[in-house]
Amino acid sequence: MGNLVRARFVRLHTGDPTCVHGLTGNEKPGEGPYSKPVFATPVRGHVPVGLPSWFHHMLIGRTSHFEKLRNAAHTLNNFGIVADISRFRQDHDVLRQLIQEQDMLAAELELVRERLGLTRGRLEAANAPGLVGQLEWEEDRRPDAAVPFTPKIRHGRFAPPPAFPQA
Repeated sequence: MGNLVRARFVRLHTGDPTCVHGLTGNEKPGEGPYSKPVFATPVRGHVPVGLPSWFHHMLIGRTSHFEKLRNAAHTLNNFGIVADISRFRQDHDVLRQLIQEQDMLAAELELVRERLGLTRGRLEAANAPGLVGQLEWEEDRRPDAAVPFTPKIRHGRFAPPPAFPQA
């Protein structure tokens, strides 16, 4: 698709199944082989339909099923299909990892918000603003960009932490 190169020799890249190595026959001594990404070629006149579920499950499922699928594509000797099968699996693995990281960050975010709400509640229950009220005049010196904070409204009773004995 815009990057067609005539080649005399082509083989699948051993380290990256999304690329091929090739020689055009016009190389000067010391040049080549060249490495190019390769993609599945559409079949003229074929109306694309969604991937069947069995095919999709082999793409994203167990490694043994994926290897069977990729080996079957190798026997077709169609480097573009091998490359796109490999590319799909790589991108799906990256997507799955990013979703897991996103879920972990969302849980951590919720935990920090919860702790902020609890700490705010303890400060309010301890009448902390009243105890340091002489500092109220410094409120005008706060930074312009406030950190967004929207505590969740919780129903129920607030139980303050146990008091420490004073010496």
